[in-house]
Amino acid sequence: MDERGRIFEFLQARSLTTCHFRLDPEQHAVRVQLAREWTPDVIWTRIGRDGIPGSGGPRHDHTVALNLLETAGLQRPVMEIIGLMHRGRHEALELLYDPRTDVKFITAIHSTTQGQPSGGIRRCEPTTSEVDVIRDCLNLARAMSFKNTAAGLPNGGSKLGTLAIRPGGLLAEETYAFMAYAIDRSGTFTGPDMGYSLEDANRMRAFTKNIVGGTTDAGSSGATGRSAAYGVLLTIGEGLRHLTGTGALAGRRVAIQGLGQLGGALADLCLEEGAKLTVADVDGSTVDALMKRAPKGARAAISVVDPEAIYAVKADVFSPCACGGVVSEQTLAQIGAPLLVSGANNPLRATSQEEEVSMDASLAGRGILFIPDWLANCGGVIHGREEFLRGKHFSEERVRQKIERVCRDGVRELLERAKKAKQTPLTAAYAKYERAIYRNR
Repeated sequence: MDERGRIFEFLQARSLTTCHFRLDPEQHAVRVQLAREWTPDVIWTRIGRDGIPGSGGPRHDHTVALNLLETAGLQRPVMEIIGLMHRGRHEALELLYDPRTDVKFITAIHSTTQGQPSGGIRRCEPTTSEVDVIRDCLNLARAMSFKNTAAGLPNGGSKLGTLAIRPGGLLAEETYAFMAYAIDRSGTFTGPDMGYSLEDANRMRAFTKNIVGGTTDAGSSGATGRSAAYGVLLTIGEGLRHLTGTGALAGRRVAIQGLGQLGGALADLCLEEGAKLTVADVDGSTVDALMKRAPKGARAAISVVDPEAIYAVKADVFSPCACGGVVSEQTLAQIGAPLLVSGANNPLRATSQEEEVSMDASLAGRGILFIPDWLANCGGVIHGREEFLRGKHFSEERVRQKIERVCRDGVRELLERAKKAKQTPLTAAYAKYERAIYRNR
């Protein structure tokens, strides 16, 4: 059975706007609620940040909501979502549907124990599998809890996602305004992820203060990709030092999967350090752009392979920097590098901490050192937090110093501690941070 869009289709058919899943810590159960909170005639550009007028629509609490969803044939995706929330120890998931803009909005909140949650907002095409996007948002929210904690930030973890066409036409401003409402409602501060640009962030900033990462001419500090890439570069250096005694990249080969905002910046930084590159991207234009901007003397150090061939490249480092979940039980057997440092979030195809630890053990069994992605690529959230707090007083130097403390000094300390305890870095890192994240549960 095709499960794409099923719960959102149910909301649309029933003239409902909200399907809310929340963990009840006292009962150790996920409670479900359905509601209609606004009507199709809401003008989002006229709505303030205090919320919207109530529509007086129906609200169905747990038992009735489950019965309605089951009657509609949605028991399987609902039970899958509840299972994912239990395994990932998530606090809440909310699905919002706005009939006027046809935006399907997903809010995944993993933890608020450390403070206000933060996590990026990404856009998927409306034809994408609903359950796949929900699963991805939940996984990313969990990683954000650990990323923010590892970065020393007073934030929990969240992820925002949309199933929507590119905002455009007469409803463009309404679309940005609705997303801004949903961002504010989530309690999250966010920034543009895959599918949304810096210009999209500018448009949302007209309606919410809870988004960073727009263009500099609009008052933002700009893209966070280079800050994230700098942290990945430092982590690579510490991983090489741990394995070989020296962290120098000169003459080393780095295999980079994906040359977007982060991967492209990482490629530039690696070339500046004298590394050789093997790169792959499904979008050939990013490869062409790298070749054009690379110094003439460095172009000979770049080789290009098909995306499916990047895993097997004989390299010193493999760095996935595109989509998550690329390291599966099948692909990890192909990896030709002894060091895995990911710019992408959730590179291991897993839906829980336990599944990640199991895959990490498989990597270790093949002699591959995996440094947690949520530690390696946390430079982006450090950058975003600096802009969120300081606005026009943003300091690139302050961001750089914080990234060095976490991704250089912190990674070095983690590797030493893991070696002494005869653990993998992932296991040692989880042991260090999970108590703080789950202390109220």
